[in-house]
Amino acid sequence: MKIWEKAVQTAQQAAENLDKPARAWALEQLKTAVKTGRLQGCFREAEYAPAHTQAAADGFAECMNDEAVLPYRPLHAAKRCWVYLTQWLDKIEEILSAEGETVKIADEHRPVDPLTVEPNIELVKMLHKGATKEEIAEKLHLTPRAVQEKLAALNGKRKLPLRVGGQALRVNVSDARIDPTDGNGKKNTKEYRTWNTLHPVTLQLNVMELLTLFRALALYQNRGLELGEDIAKDIWVQLSEYGQERLQALAEDWMMHRLMPLGEEIDLAYYFNKLQNEDGNSTHGFRDERELLHSEAAYALEETCGMFYKAGRNCNVKYGKWPETHTLEHQKIVNYENGVFSFRNADDRTAPVTEIPEDEIERLELCE
Repeated sequence: MKIWEKAVQTAQQAAENLDKPARAWALEQLKTAVKTGRLQGCFREAEYAPAHTQAAADGFAECMNDEAVLPYRPLHAAKRCWVYLTQWLDKIEEILSAEGETVKIADEHRPVDPLTVEPNIELVKMLHKGATKEEIAEKLHLTPRAVQEKLAALNGKRKLPLRVGGQALRVNVSDARIDPTDGNGKKNTKEYRTWNTLHPVTLQLNVMELLTLFRALALYQNRGLELGEDIAKDIWVQLSEYGQERLQALAEDWMMHRLMPLGEEIDLAYYFNKLQNEDGNSTHGFRDERELLHSEAAYALEETCGMFYKAGRNCNVKYGKWPETHTLEHQKIVNYENGVFSFRNADDRTAPVTEIPEDEIERLELCE
């Protein structure tokens, strides 16, 4: 049996162990690789032997790590293919390692995550799960000193912040020593983590896709909701002058109004003009839920309640109709149905639920 034949056999066996969508995708890729001779081309014509298990794994991974597997397709599709391929290669490692030799496919033979294009974005993602300085340095190809500087900048301890697409990144990074007995680190090794789930997003959109996105944000804001306003501003400022002019022209085109009706209450031309003439007084960057709830912005009640519920925060509820107003302290939102909010005292789970119609709620305040 040739090495490439062993690779085919192992790859098919590994594919059969995947979940249904990944299995179908993997078998189709394997069929194409064999049919086109792409797989055979990654091996020398040598007979397979147990000592060649690593070569069989690396050769197969190299065969799959090209544009035939992860071509220039939409990002969501490329990401899905990458997930399937990564699971497949992990199974191949597992099967070949069962033959007696530990097989580990090196990163150089594995496909690169299509979302791993910006080191600062990848750093934030690693901090969501927690990582040591050494793990970060290895994955991002940085020195430990460079990692330390990035972590300090994220924490706001450096004059210049880390930036992605011109936007400053700032999160609270904490560290904790890893117990050497748990097998995850040496003595005094620290794991770094952030609980601020900042999610940098990069999009490549044409004018029609941008128009669709801005229409949605305009409709959201027209309902009296404010969370989308800064999103729209940050997108607008990244556009070229040509892109801004094209959007403004489409907003004034009556044929576009007939083809993509927004309703008379939405004036996209006015909306774009407002974005174009933004005064630039907004100084905040990323804000976590606590900062949003502490801000003086006039968020709509449903936005505020949504933030309290999502963050699991306790609140003081001001409610009633003038001149009679009341306050419930240290409450959690437990339900919302048919325009009525249900609150329960956060210190007593057996306490009765208080139901308050949304039109009687004046505001919610964050408990310190």
